[in-house]
Amino acid sequence: MEDIAGEIRRITGRGADISVDTSGNGNMMLNAIRGLKFHGTFLPVAAAGSLEHFEVGADIMMPMRTMRGTCEGESNPKQFIPQMVKWYKEGRFPIDRILSFYDFKDIDQALRDSHDGKIIKAVLRIS
Repeated sequence: MEDIAGEIRRITGRGADISVDTSGNGNMMLNAIRGLKFHGTFLPVAAAGSLEHFEVGADIMMPMRTMRGTCEGESNPKQFIPQMVKWYKEGRFPIDRILSFYDFKDIDQALRDSHDGKIIKAVLRIS
């Protein structure tokens, strides 16, 4: 298996300031924590009911990392949504590269792919 956390630290130089996980996959969550810098913050944002049990200890304690909950990204939608659109138009927020679309009838596959870390964000189409 790839050293995802090591690659994050290599790319950033010393680790990410903040990492966000939307999968609820315990292995991905640990990688998000381990890829943080000293005093970094981890925000799990898993969908209700999909969060796996996972154990941390030295991954949080020794590098003084923080794990905290968040709701709606703690953003102001009136400000943040236009900012994301601006970033998208500038090529700085490639949302089209992180979305995977599924027909509603394939909801179980979308959940499996998300849980297994095969995709970043599932979008269900209801027609």
